Amino acid sequence: MLVPGSRAELGRTLTGICVHAAAPMPDISTPERFKQTMLEARSVAYTDPQAGGTSGIFLADLLERLGIAAAVGSKALLCGNGD
Repeated sequence: MLVPGSRAELGRTLTGICVHAAAPMPDISTPERFKQTMLEARSVAYTDPQAGGTSGIFLADLLERLGIAAAVGSKALLCGNGD
């Protein structure tokens, strides 16, 4: 049973984006620019959602909601432990 109003933040996780040092920083300032950046990327690496990592689960869901899961998935490198 849940007590109304008893929600508490237990922690926070951050997710980052990495690019080659010589590459320009991508513009991910809006959902549309993030979507375009993901579609234009040569490859995308993230934690395999099946491995249970929260960032991979979140990103997989986000890609689905943006309608680009298949396009990004075809060039994804799924990591087992967040590396």
